Amino acid sequence: MEHPPKTYRESGVSRIHGASPEQEQELSSQFSQETREPRLPLTELQKSPELKAFTERLIADVDDYIRSFGCTPVAISADNISFNDYSMMSDEYAEQIKRYQQRAGEHHPLSSVVSVHEDPITASRLRLAGIIVHELFHLHSYKALLQRPEGTTTPHRFGFRVYGRDKKILFHYTDEALVAELTRRFFERYFPSNPFLTDELKGTQSSPDPFLGDYKTTQEKEVLRHSYDNLRADLNSLITALWEEHQDQFAAKEDVFALFVKALFNGDIAPVSQLINSTYGQKSFKTLGSNSALNLNNK
Repeated sequence: MEHPPKTYRESGVSRIHGASPEQEQELSSQFSQETREPRLPLTELQKSPELKAFTERLIADVDDYIRSFGCTPVAISADNISFNDYSMMSDEYAEQIKRYQQRAGEHHPLSSVVSVHEDPITASRLRLAGIIVHELFHLHSYKALLQRPEGTTTPHRFGFRVYGRDKKILFHYTDEALVAELTRRFFERYFPSNPFLTDELKGTQSSPDPFLGDYKTTQEKEVLRHSYDNLRADLNSLITALWEEHQDQFAAKEDVFALFVKALFNGDIAPVSQLINSTYGQKSFKTLGSNSALNLNNK
C-alpha cells in the first residue's frame, strides 16, 4: 500500500497579522525562499560527509517525532544547520566569537537556521546532538508576526511565547520548559538507535545537557542545570494536576502533554488556555504567562 507524500511547512512563519493578503503572500514567499536557501556566514564550516549525514539523521528523527503528535514540521535540510569553521579565524577572533556567543546554540526564526557554536571538530557528537535537537524544536515551533502600520514586522508568537508591547515575552520559560522536556524525551526515544551516537552512549545514563556553555566553575554549571530541571519539573507538575482534575476528558496524562506540544508546533493555544482556566479560574492562563515571562527591560 502506497503512503501519501509527507507534507511540510514551507517556513517557520505561519501567520502575519495586520498584513493584507497580498503582503502576507509576498512576505511568506520571502521566508520560504530563505528557508530553502539559507544565508550562512562567511566562516561557515564545509560539512564533511559524516557531519552532513549526522545532521540529516537528526533532522529526519525530529521530523518523525513532531509528526507523532499530529503536527507538521518545516521543510529543511542539512544546509539549515550552521557550524563555525574556527580554523578560518585567528585565535584571538575565535575567542571573541566564543565569548560573544555564550549560548551553545541558537535558532534564527525568520531564516529557519540553527547555529551551533560548539566546534564540531572537538565537541562530542552527543553534545552536538543535544544542542541541534533542542534548537530544531524551536525552529519547528509555530511563529506569527505582526505588521505595524508603518510597514515594519515584529514578533507576535514564537512557539508558546507571546511578545507584548512592554518588552515582555509572556510564557518564555513555559516555552523553554516544553522544549527542554521534548529534548529529554527525544533522547530516550531516538538516540539509542542513532548509529552516530552508539559509542558515546555506552555507559551514559542521562540525556545530554545542551544548555551549558563554557562556564568557568562547576557551581555555575550546576546552577544553570538546576534552573532547567526546575522549569521542567514545574511544567510536569502542572500537566499532572490538569490530568488528575480532568481524567474524564483524557485517557492518559500524555494526552494533556500532547495539547501543550500541539500548541507549540501548530499554534493552537486555545485548548490549553481553556483547560487551565477551567481548572484554576478565569485569567489563570494569563497569570501563567506573566509568571513565566522574560522581561527584556532588565537585559
